[in-house]
Parts: sequence; C-alpha cells; structure tokens
Amino acid sequence: MSRRNYARDIGYVALALGLLMMVAGLGSAIIGSLMPPIDSQLGPPPGVALLFEHPLSAGLGQFMMGALLTLSARRFQRGKLWGRPVLRLALAVVFVSLAVFSVLWVLSVWNWGGAMPLPGGSHFFAVYTGIVSLTWIVPLGLAVRYLGTPQARLESSTPSSTIVVGVLLFCGAMTLDAQDLRVGRTGRDGGEVFTLRHVAIVSSLPRKVSYVLGDEPLFPRRGGKLVVAYVDFLNDRKESVDIYCDYHLGTALYDSDGRKFDHVPALYEIVGNTGCNERIQPGFGSSEAIAFEIPAGATPVAVVFWDPQEAHDAMGKISVVRFTLVAADFNPTSPK
Repeated sequence: MSRRNYARDIGYVALALGLLMMVAGLGSAIIGSLMPPIDSQLGPPPGVALLFEHPLSAGLGQFMMGALLTLSARRFQRGKLWGRPVLRLALAVVFVSLAVFSVLWVLSVWNWGGAMPLPGGSHFFAVYTGIVSLTWIVPLGLAVRYLGTPQARLESSTPSSTIVVGVLLFCGAMTLDAQDLRVGRTGRDGGEVFTLRHVAIVSSLPRKVSYVLGDEPLFPRRGGKLVVAYVDFLNDRKESVDIYCDYHLGTALYDSDGRKFDHVPALYEIVGNTGCNERIQPGFGSSEAIAFEIPAGATPVAVVFWDPQEAHDAMGKISVVRFTLVAADFNPTSPK
C-alpha cells in the first residue's frame, strides 16, 4: 500500500484556507466599513479594539494573507522548485498572525467583564474561544513543521507523479543538510564529488563476463524496472578508495511515495564500472552506472549520494548530495 502523500494534502488544505480567508477578509472589510463606530464604553478592550476601529484595514490584511496563501499553494501544486518553501513561509505567517490575534482576543474576552453580556460569562467564553483557536493553530503549526522534514521534501506536490517533487531551498528551515541539485550539476559530500550526468530507465544492463553468470545481462525482476543514474565520481580525499567492496560510496533512490531504495548488488559487475578492490587514487575519478530496481509503477523523484567515510555520518543521515529528478531528465539511451 502506498504511503499517504501528506505534503500534497497540505497543499490542498492551504489552497482552500487561503480562498476562505480572502472571502472572509473581503466580507469583513465591506461589512465593517458600512457599520457605525462601536461605543467605546461597550466595545472591546484595547487588545483587539484596533480590529473594530479599523475594520477596512483589518479585512484587507486578512484578504492579503489569504491571497499569499492561495498563490503559494498554487505554485506548490504546480511543482515549482521554490513552491514548498514559499508555501511553508505563507503558512508560518498565517500561523503567527492567528496565534497573536487569538492570544489578544482570549485575554481581552477574559477581561471584558460586564461591559457586554457574553454566553456563559466572559471567563467561560474566553476558554471556549481559546479551544476553538487551537483547532486552527495546532494544525497550522504541524503543517509548517512537516513541510520542513526530509520526508515532505521527497513527496510529490501534485496529482501527477511525473512532476518534480518540490524541494526546500531555505537551508535555515532544513532538518537535513542536503545540497538540492538537478541533473548535470556537481555536489560534494566529505571528500567525494559527484556529478550526475543523466538518468535512464532501461530494460537491462550489460555485465562483465564471469565464471558464474557468463555474459548474462542484469534484468529487473518481474514487476520491476531498472533506474540507472550515470554519475561521475571524483576522489578528493588524501587516500585511495574502493567505492564498492569497501563501501566508500553511499547512494539511494527515492520515489514519489517517499520510499527509499538501495542500489542493486554487485555494481562492480556492470560493464564500465570500477571493479571490486579496484582502488581509485586521490585526485582521480571514474564514471559509474548506479542501478536501482524499483516497482514498475513507481516514479523516481530523487537520487542521493554521500561519503560513507565521514565518521559521524556513515549512513548519510546528516549530509547528502541530492539530485531532484523530473520526467524530462530520463533518457532511454545509455551514455556509455
């Protein structure tokens, strides 16, 4: 069963919330501007009096926040690379604004006293108002937090799984130190440098002749397909590395459901790849075909690389080089 795409759900809810805020803000501005001023003796305390004294400005402010949320949600749903951080920022603005207003409102209602009759008394109504406010504030806070997680950054932002997953570009909001790149770019992790030349979905890969397999190609299992990342590797360390048999190259592939796939076994058997125990000396590099086997219906959206020789991050939990993939990146032909 596919994992639920919460990031996409957040995009839908944010779009609906933004539209509602625009309608409510415009309505408040129109109605408030037509109402006579509230008697200061019966009106609310200073904490929220500004909203009642200037309904047009308050309504337009809400309308603008709704427009910001609506536009950012649409950009996010269309798969824009900057859509996720902008949507997260818009949600954070709404979250902070609503939280500040709710605190002022609850405190004002609590102190309203006998100035105006309220259902159940001012204290009861203040508690009720606070609970209602939390039903908005808490989900907004959770949405802002979730959009900053590595899992959310690997989820598809649109119903079409072929559109690139939105990538979080604001490093300050990231919980994982990742370089977000596209095919053709170069990134470094530790003492290793990676350039992803292109990616391809292939039916098979040629293997080197061996006593066990002969020259039998590498085929995916029934119900699967092979995704190949063609990467140029550079050893920028002070000593030689054995990228396969000493595990000196870390890599993984993610699909649109957020599932993580390891590379196929024995990559050194693929024609053109560095051999087992064939060490790459400092300052030298190689061109490798990194193959992943994934279900036939899965959509690859990102491939990551890291330096496993980093003592504090051998499994790439802290720092990786991530290449975001889109449908146009996949070339059916091999560059080798």
